[in-house]
Amino acid sequence: MLDGVLRRAGFRKTVMSGQQESLKTAAVFLVGRFQEGISDPDTLLAELEKQPGLPAPRQGGGDQS
Repeated sequence: MLDGVLRRAGFRKTVMSGQQESLKTAAVFLVGRFQEGISDPDTLLAELEKQPGLPAPRQGGGDQS
């Protein structure tokens, strides 16, 4: 489920070297929020997108792989 949130945010399964740190930061953030009890994918995505300093690589909408 968290992988799906990351994909919706624009992270792909194959990450370019310049996006690895951003992906790691986003994943740690999502795991933390999930452990706090937030399990709705739309809520997690909205919170991820509001994080300052975390440039999500969104390149258009949809579920990218």
